Amino acid sequence: MIYNNTNGIFLENIIEITSYMGNYWSDYNDIDTNGDGIWDNPYIISSDKDNYPLVEPFELYFTD
Repeated sequence: MIYNNTNGIFLENIIEITSYMGNYWSDYNDIDTNGDGIWDNPYIISSDKDNYPLVEPFELYFTD
């Protein structure tokens, strides 16, 4: 399964993100030290991981 998108993303009216985009996980809470809208640490999924888990629900992000 693919957990990461290679398109740039935008958090509505807040910040442009030009990194990869993963998914939003409602049961995940980490740190976002640089404020880019992506948690600093991967979300572990069984034997896989989402390297770019989103801080906010996906609906708040838009692609360019």
